[in-house]
Amino acid sequence: MKIISGILLTGFLVAGCQSHEQTAEPAVSAPKTNKTKKIVANEPAPEPASWAGPFGLQIGLTKQQVLEATGAQAMPDNPYTYLSSKAPKGHVAFQHYAFTIGDQTGLCSVVGLGDDFDADAYGNAVRGNFSALEDALTKKYGEPTSTDKDLAPGSIWNEPKDWMMGLLKNERSYRVDWKSSQTHPLPDHLALIRLNARATRSDQAALAILYRFDNADACDKEVAAKRDAGL
Repeated sequence: MKIISGILLTGFLVAGCQSHEQTAEPAVSAPKTNKTKKIVANEPAPEPASWAGPFGLQIGLTKQQVLEATGAQAMPDNPYTYLSSKAPKGHVAFQHYAFTIGDQTGLCSVVGLGDDFDADAYGNAVRGNFSALEDALTKKYGEPTSTDKDLAPGSIWNEPKDWMMGLLKNERSYRVDWKSSQTHPLPDHLALIRLNARATRSDQAALAILYRFDNADACDKEVAAKRDAGL
């Protein structure tokens, strides 16, 4: 789970009912016997709840709803962020999920975190994996509103073979954003979508995606107020 703490620290910070059947007694009954309900061993478990938004979630879900749908557990040092290896509608590119949930605002952001993958020094693998997701997001949400795929001015990692080192040293950015606006509103009460690539080693990288809902600013204030209440 090393990738999870690394990406979160870089600012990517997201009863069953029993039915009882009654059967009428026949007019002339045979001697009563104890009846037990037949148990079907291979009966499928009920599917977790799913909503229409990203990864099958939506704005404002309560902590109980998110935990029941994902089995997430709270981060020890951040009780408002919950981690899970599943989502109601997960994506093959992301193996871990982080949810930020305010007591008053409910679910306000979701992060999908991909496992590390092998990356060549020239960054071809990173760009290829990133482009596949960027294309899929563009088809759904339209063209990105901003793109940052540049090397920092003055960086020494400016040769083609230094592509991954620039990313590792945080001197190269590789991300795209979709920001909601009045002229181009995002669906599902989303305020921001951010797809980001980062290097975890000089030969390994990972991808992450952030979804911030319209209530995220209020959620941030709520979480900060409770975090700082003891100061």
